Amino acid sequence: MKISLKKISALIGFGTILSKGGGLARQIVIASVFGIGTAYDAYNYSYILPGFFLILIGGINGPIHNAIVTVLSRSNKQESSYIINSVYTSIVLILLIISTILFFAADQIITIFGPGLDPETHKIAIEQLKIMSPITLFSGLIGIGFGALNAKGKFLVPSISPIVSSFVLIICVSLFGLYQKQETYGLDISLNGGKVLAYATLAGAILQWIIQLPLLRKEGLLKFKLFIDWRHSGVKEIWRIVIPASLASGMLQINVFTDLFFASNITSAAAALSYANFLVQTPLGLISNALLLPLLPIFSQLVGKQEKEELIKRIRQGFIFSSAS
Repeated sequence: MKISLKKISALIGFGTILSKGGGLARQIVIASVFGIGTAYDAYNYSYILPGFFLILIGGINGPIHNAIVTVLSRSNKQESSYIINSVYTSIVLILLIISTILFFAADQIITIFGPGLDPETHKIAIEQLKIMSPITLFSGLIGIGFGALNAKGKFLVPSISPIVSSFVLIICVSLFGLYQKQETYGLDISLNGGKVLAYATLAGAILQWIIQLPLLRKEGLLKFKLFIDWRHSGVKEIWRIVIPASLASGMLQINVFTDLFFASNITSAAAALSYANFLVQTPLGLISNALLLPLLPIFSQLVGKQEKEELIKRIRQGFIFSSAS
């Protein structure tokens, strides 16, 4: 790569700091409007599965992202475009089915994750899950796009993309907060507030995908051709990485499910846990993104070129950066 590892890490770190700052502002606005009330409490249950897919499948350093980076960093532009479009088609079909299940089975899903919820919170969570079910589909598209851009040395857009979701939520929740102070004519504040949170979250996820498209088209990586070719070596390698990595990474979310399952019997516990967890995850996201994103495509390229000495040097450099951080 033409840019040094230090400069790439600084660029990603800067973008991640902006995103985390936006996330902090988002949580402050949500807390000021909803606090630990019913709307946000329900939101934490309805967002379990859409958020799981958005973080696991669509997130940077997630299984799809890392698999795409690993394969595309060793491929030319034409082959990369072919692989991306094939994987896009497969992911769309799989996640479209899952999104449909989430929509029609929303009641049963909320009952499983929040068996102790009161009827009002349960009802709001169902509505929110139905609204946010398409996030599952867009999570795959986001993950593929970010992986493709990172593989080709484009780091800034993926790093700052989460701020788009935060910005949408800040605007929508702030407007709702202003509206709430006015005469509401008996409207159900909790239900309408819950819908605002859900629609804003969905809009933010869609925008994260949309902002990728111009750069993907510019790089010649996306042509919107729907086809499946599981026999291609690059496509097969991606699936060989994605499937076990998804299972392994998914196990990390069990603690979240367990906490919320038992917390459903405690009023507003889920909302309080969400605010606390955000503070814990912030430094982890800053460090991991700044270190891992620039290293992964470099490692992959060096392995493909069989440059063992340079690979060892880069690994050592990564350990030094990690220790210093």
